[in-house]
Amino acid sequence: MKVFFIAAFALAILSCNQPKQQADKPAEPMQEKLVFPWLIGNWMIDYGETNIYESWKQQDENMLIGEGYVIAGKDTVVREDMRMQRIGNQWVFIAKINEHNPVLFTCTQDSAGMKLLFENPEHDYPQAITYGKGKADELFAVVNGMVKGKAKREDYFYKKY
Repeated sequence: MKVFFIAAFALAILSCNQPKQQADKPAEPMQEKLVFPWLIGNWMIDYGETNIYESWKQQDENMLIGEGYVIAGKDTVVREDMRMQRIGNQWVFIAKINEHNPVLFTCTQDSAGMKLLFENPEHDYPQAITYGKGKADELFAVVNGMVKGKAKREDYFYKKY
């Protein structure tokens, strides 16, 4: 019992010796480090009757949440839930299109955080997805791989809105 009181007393003294904020200076909020800040925001490709949208926001230092959709006329024809997540020292990209199962891609190339290549050689299509910073207020994505033995590539150039 005596040990408990001594430990409690020591803890109380230590907590009283913590530095205090100045009364006239409010505490600054914790600032999270932005991960891939060029990706965060709302993006669009205007093809006239069909538009492609993507939106990305940072959940925390280890995760970005994205959603994408394709609107043809007044109908949403594709809906995609996306996530970029750091697991240990590795970034992964997880995509779930419409009602399909989620697919995981592993980051195999990071060009100073400005261009990211995610790959999954076991997936039917695509096997690779690249995201990169374009010019000011531009984002590009490249989706590519093999389909029935033939190379296929899709390039997307988004504008911030």
